[in-house]
Amino acid sequence: MRNWSLATTEKFLLKQTTEFNPQLGQLMAKVIEARKTEGVKYSLAYGFSIPQVKRQARDYFRSLLSQPTPTIVFTPSAFGESLLNSFSENEKNNIKLTSLKEFSESGGQLERGHLTVVQIPNVPHHVFASLLLASNRNRVVPLGAGDGFFTTALSLGIPFAPTIVEWNIRNVRALSRILQVEALRQKLDFSHMQNLRRVYSPIPSEPIDLARSQQILRYESLFRTAITQIPDLVDLLDSTVGFIRKDKALPESLRPWKPHRSW
Repeated sequence: MRNWSLATTEKFLLKQTTEFNPQLGQLMAKVIEARKTEGVKYSLAYGFSIPQVKRQARDYFRSLLSQPTPTIVFTPSAFGESLLNSFSENEKNNIKLTSLKEFSESGGQLERGHLTVVQIPNVPHHVFASLLLASNRNRVVPLGAGDGFFTTALSLGIPFAPTIVEWNIRNVRALSRILQVEALRQKLDFSHMQNLRRVYSPIPSEPIDLARSQQILRYESLFRTAITQIPDLVDLLDSTVGFIRKDKALPESLRPWKPHRSW
């Protein structure tokens, strides 16, 4: 799956969404057609409904508003009109909030803005994974917070933006260290290290800046090799990101933490 093309990914995504929920499959078919004919992009965003990540979500959506092409964001996260409260009036005019239910009730019409956020049901893992991969293949950085999100994105080797809450902050710091080690190995200069820190360094002196999240597509090679820093995919799924029981295979610079679970 890591090496699938966009066409292969979308074929699988459309089949799986249709089998899971025919209305979702109909919506996905319309979005894929819009990508082919209008250049619309689409992505997955997850875990932004809690108050603690309101600013982070705003910055992530601003990163999409700044893109030249319209973007449709699928999310199982609950949201309301309050999602728009921290945006300017001009930004609000370019954002459309809708849902799969509204799409179905409209007879299959999807109202769109420059950024369209569509609430969908929770989906099974194979749909979730294919939607994550499709986000990457049409060149959008997805957003997420949970362990399942992290491990799926890492196993696929794709860049992603994290929302940060208390229970995942150490996971994000571990990922930041892994990416910076990979950047050093690939001999990237200091400016690239700074870019990575701005998205993945949750420390008081350097708060994360998800308004830059779409820029990390350029670091895809780091994510494709980051998985090699983890000895075993089973360990990855069990311990999450860099918190590995058998950490002896990790570089010395990646071992200052204790294993931490946040399931």
